[in-house]
Amino acid sequence: MVQTNNVQQLVDKTNEHSFWQVNILKMFEAGKLSIDEIQYFFSQHISYSKNFTKLLSLVTSRLDNPEHRAQIVENLWEEAGEGDIENNHARMYNDFLKDIAIDVSLGQKDSRSYAKYYADSCLKYLSNCSPAQACAFIGFGTEMIVPRLYSTYIKNFKAVEMPEDIYKFFSLHVECDDGHADTLIDIAVDYLDQYDSVERWQADCWAAVDHALTLRSEFYDNIYEDIINNKVKNLNSEVLSIDGFKSRNHRCLDDVNEAQILYKNSEGDKNFQVQRFNVSASVLDPRYIRIPQGGRNEHHLHAHESVFFVERGEGKVIVGDKEIPVSAGSVAYVPRWVAHHTENTGSEDLCIFAITDYGYTKRFSGNTEESYREQPKNLGVAATLSE
Repeated sequence: MVQTNNVQQLVDKTNEHSFWQVNILKMFEAGKLSIDEIQYFFSQHISYSKNFTKLLSLVTSRLDNPEHRAQIVENLWEEAGEGDIENNHARMYNDFLKDIAIDVSLGQKDSRSYAKYYADSCLKYLSNCSPAQACAFIGFGTEMIVPRLYSTYIKNFKAVEMPEDIYKFFSLHVECDDGHADTLIDIAVDYLDQYDSVERWQADCWAAVDHALTLRSEFYDNIYEDIINNKVKNLNSEVLSIDGFKSRNHRCLDDVNEAQILYKNSEGDKNFQVQRFNVSASVLDPRYIRIPQGGRNEHHLHAHESVFFVERGEGKVIVGDKEIPVSAGSVAYVPRWVAHHTENTGSEDLCIFAITDYGYTKRFSGNTEESYREQPKNLGVAATLSE
């Protein structure tokens, strides 16, 4: 019972580790990564995946009991498909990489330095830790997390409509419990009698699990940073390219009556429309909001900040817990990620010229027109101002 309780405590701590809150996993969970970004993620995983059998072999080298070593060898045999080339896990994984256009033949040549560091750090740790820690590192910190981790990946695969047969490697590992984690955890428990207390054994095992998940967190954070930087790479180039900027054929602010209708809602107490001007701005995104008498827009929040200039009418802008009365000539500011809405309290249309930085923030996950609109179906409605 003591052993069962202590193992369960390690399981619980693993499931509650901050690793599960890293940004890249949140993007996978929400289905926000594009196929190109998924491709980049797994291209950086090659250094680690190609070394996984080495990791298991290093665990084997740390074990004193030949029966324990035989159990790990059996795991390696299962990983190899038990002689069945078609079911070889490495083969299936390589097929996945090829299907998402990753050149497997390049191996680690396309890996960033942090990807190689992650793989090398895992190898170095398993070369020097105790037997119980080696089993905990792989058992709790690597194998046990696979079903939850791969289920998170699959959510994004489905979001980009990836065919199921392409990601069968991941589905197989979610659906089939091959017992690899249990084997390693059981072996770690067998080393309990070499410790002077259960608490010392648990502390050692947790140190190994925490190290495994922290290394992976740092690795995933680096990939996330690359993905975000890639989103703004072209924008950065444009900002720095003065000659290129001058040579572009820029469009100036259109007449409001010709501006594209971005969104319109007249359901319930919501009655308003938003137009987007057809300009050449790469960061700023000027918009025109029209709210009829008695109407209001949706209470919403988003990553872009906004400056409102009231052209005509009267109303109030609710920003967080503040209520700002506005009329013709008023200016109001809405920070990023603060819930807000605008109400018309006057006797005519409330018309607002809004400048946002959506041209920049749309490059990041969680900030699309669909993500913060109450009725995304009303985006880009074919309507006229006379309606």
